[in-house]
Amino acid sequence: MNSVDFSVIIVNYNSDNLLKKCLESIYEFVNDVTFEIIVIDNASTDDSIKTVKNDYSQVLIVQNPENTGYSHAINCGLERAKGTYCAIMNPDTELISDIFSPVYRFFQSNTNIGAVGCVQTFSGGTAQMSFFRFPSLLGRIAYFTGINRIVNAESLRKDKAKDTGDGHIYVDVVGGAFLIVNREIMVSIGGFDPDYFLYHEEADFCYRLNKAGFQNVIIPGLKIVHHGKNDETPDNPLVYHHRNRSLLIYFYKNHTRLSLWLLLSMNIFFLALKFIFSSGQKSDGKQRRSVHLSALKYHFKFVGFLSGKYGKNIP
Repeated sequence: MNSVDFSVIIVNYNSDNLLKKCLESIYEFVNDVTFEIIVIDNASTDDSIKTVKNDYSQVLIVQNPENTGYSHAINCGLERAKGTYCAIMNPDTELISDIFSPVYRFFQSNTNIGAVGCVQTFSGGTAQMSFFRFPSLLGRIAYFTGINRIVNAESLRKDKAKDTGDGHIYVDVVGGAFLIVNREIMVSIGGFDPDYFLYHEEADFCYRLNKAGFQNVIIPGLKIVHHGKNDETPDNPLVYHHRNRSLLIYFYKNHTRLSLWLLLSMNIFFLALKFIFSSGQKSDGKQRRSVHLSALKYHFKFVGFLSGKYGKNIP
C-alpha cells in the first residue's frame, strides 16, 4: 500500500457548492504533508459528484447506490484509506490555514492520542461548540429544562476540558465536523458504528477511543470554518428524529440498562408535554405536534425493541 500522511474522508449528500469550497480550501492550504481525498457520496441527487469529477479528477469518489448513513459511509472511506492518519471532514467545513501540518507534528510528539480536533467557527468568525461531554442523563435534563441555554455552555463543560498547559486540552468528544485520528487505531476499534445513521456517532467513537486508553484532544490554536448548524428542534424533523434515535442507541450501547430506561421515561414525559403545549401554538403548532408525536411513537417502538419485539435489529 502506497502510504500518504493523511486520508481526508468526506461524506457528501447534496452539498454541491459547499463541497467545492471544502475541496478548494484543502488544495489551497495543505502543502507540507502528503494527502489523498476520498469522497463518499450517499446517493446525492444534485450535481456535487459531477462537479468533483470535472474539477478534481485526483479525488477518489465512492458512490453508494443508497443513503446508508454517515457512519457506514465513513467506514467505506476507511476501507480505502492509505494514510497514516484519517481526517474526517464534513463537506460544509472550510480550511482557512494549513492545520494538517501542526496536527501531524502533534501526533509525532505525543502518545496515547485518540481523536484530535480544532476550534470550529461560523463564517463570521464566531466560535461554535467544538467539543462536548459524553451524553448523560444530567445533560439531557439540562436540555429539557433549558439550563443549557441559561448557563454558558462552555462553563458547563469546564471541568471536562482539562488544559494541559502546552497548547492542547483534553476533552470527552471532539466535534464530528472535523476530527483526525490515527488510521490503525481507528481500524482497531472498529471504525464508526453503522447503527448510527446520523448524529452522536462521534460521541460513540470518542467513547470507544477513551475506553481503549486514548485521550481525545482539541488544539485551540487551530481553527476551521464550519458553515452548517443543525439544532435539535422540531423545525427540522429529520434532525429531530435522528438526534433522538441516536441518543437512545448511544445509551443502549454505552450506559447501564437503568440509565437507558430512565432516559426513555424522561424523554417520553417531556415529549408528551411538548406535544400537549404545542397544541396551543397557532403558527407552526400542527407541524410541531406531528414531529413530537412521531418522536413519541419511536420511543415506544424502542421500548418494544428492548422487550425483544424486533430481535437484535435496532429499529
